[in-house]
Amino acid sequence: MTRDALLVLALIGTVLCGSARTSFAQTPPPSPLARGDASGFVGWLNVDKSGLADRSNNDWYNRGFYGAGVAGWYWTDHHKTEVEVGASTAVDFWVYRSFAVENSFPAAGGSQFTFSTRRVAIGEQYQFFRNVWFHPHVGAGVDLTWETTTERAEPVILYPTPQPGQPRQLRPAMVTGPDTAFHVRPFGEVGFKAYVSPRSFVRSGLRLVARNGIEEVQVRFGFGVDF
Repeated sequence: MTRDALLVLALIGTVLCGSARTSFAQTPPPSPLARGDASGFVGWLNVDKSGLADRSNNDWYNRGFYGAGVAGWYWTDHHKTEVEVGASTAVDFWVYRSFAVENSFPAAGGSQFTFSTRRVAIGEQYQFFRNVWFHPHVGAGVDLTWETTTERAEPVILYPTPQPGQPRQLRPAMVTGPDTAFHVRPFGEVGFKAYVSPRSFVRSGLRLVARNGIEEVQVRFGFGVDF
């Protein structure tokens, strides 16, 4: 092989290698299998209300029904951002308080609290596996809650009294509220997404909302679609 032929082959090889490097450098990373999803949730809401009373047989209310709509965006096949908007039904919660008045004679009064919530939650998820029918995930984020409270207090009666047969009302029945308080709290969650068709899925999970300890537990179930 002549020197001129070798030079031509070297030149062709250099051009081909340079083109391959350029093509590889310009090749974008693979896109996620799904760009986003939308889903709806229903759930069971359990909330700690131990700060309302001196003592109680049960410091949690667990009859709350919660519903939400969720939109998610996949940055990769494993990393997703979700925005959730939801609300809970009104739930009644009874507490009893004791008082020491007038020479340590005992008095007690009960109150019925009614709670309801509206919320927006923003979270980040890590989803395990790729392109399979079942995807467990873990997540964390911030929960913005508007909690509306109404208190209906029973009258407070002093009994027994220094003069038997003459109970005395210390406080009349009264209604306070509705008042709305705004809470910003972190949350953590675990759950799964299971496909029933190439684009539709069921999902479920457990979310814990905390501030001074765990304050809410949400058990959630829903349906959704990829897009």
